[in-house]
Amino acid sequence: MQTISAILLKSALQFTTDATVAEGEAKPDKEMQSSLLAHLTMAIALEGLANDLSHAFFDKETYRDIERKCDTVLKWRLLTSQDGHSPLDKGKPHLQVVAELQSIRNNDLVHPKPFDMGNEIIIRSTNGNIQRNAPLDQKLSDGDEIHVSLGKLLDKFNAKITRRRLVALFDASIYLRDHLSADGLDWLNDQRVAAIKIKNRST
Repeated sequence: MQTISAILLKSALQFTTDATVAEGEAKPDKEMQSSLLAHLTMAIALEGLANDLSHAFFDKETYRDIERKCDTVLKWRLLTSQDGHSPLDKGKPHLQVVAELQSIRNNDLVHPKPFDMGNEIIIRSTNGNIQRNAPLDQKLSDGDEIHVSLGKLLDKFNAKITRRRLVALFDASIYLRDHLSADGLDWLNDQRVAAIKIKNRST
């Protein structure tokens, strides 16, 4: 079933692949950019999936209230409380990745606030070696790339973290689907396999 959420999750897979390729090629700026975009699409997709399922499982008025007034974590908790079940606990891994991505989306990406980028110098040599925290008097060679104030963002948005969160996202989404016995979401299995292949390819 083609939905905006499905398209976003496919995009997250591609951005994670791009980040992993950049990691292997020792291109920290491209790794960070692709990882950041993967996080944004993952976070939006998680809310979209919750909206899709809320539309299917709640009456129109309830759905309208949930869609407008609830954040992504609460939407997931309400969905898991269906049919007399206890809502998913905030300490459980499936909800933790939802909360992490919601926080990153709101605080760093969709509603960005001033962020201390630091002044770390990263140097990429022509042979692909990466030197972090390079001194100001570092001797450079022809072809060296200099990245200033990239380190903190790279620590936050890198390929390794992105791969981990992507697999956790699919685990959580499949849990929610199975918990609700929701139809039309079998494609999540194939995308999870693709996410694991990306993760395994990096090892």
